[in-house]
Amino acid sequence: MKKVIISLLILSQVLFALNATYHGEKYILCSSEQYLDDWVGFVNDGDKASMRSYFGNQCIMLKNPIQVSSVDSHIFKGTVSFFYKGYKFWGHLEGIER
Repeated sequence: MKKVIISLLILSQVLFALNATYHGEKYILCSSEQYLDDWVGFVNDGDKASMRSYFGNQCIMLKNPIQVSSVDSHIFKGTVSFFYKGYKFWGHLEGIER
């Protein structure tokens, strides 16, 4: 059973390594993993002032989904990193659609 779970985790990493769509109109997109972690903390704390300070500078929400490449999922954190137009971004794993 342990081998099956490990195989599924490895397979999911391979599947997410392909091109995908990120739904940035529903999920925040940040320029670093730390900014994404900070944003989640602000949301959990209800800290709207800090959220506003990050919005538009470190984190954004898009109007439409985007096609991304080199997707790397961080399953246990629920995050994903990927490249879009040559820049690396971090977002929520739920925002990725293969």
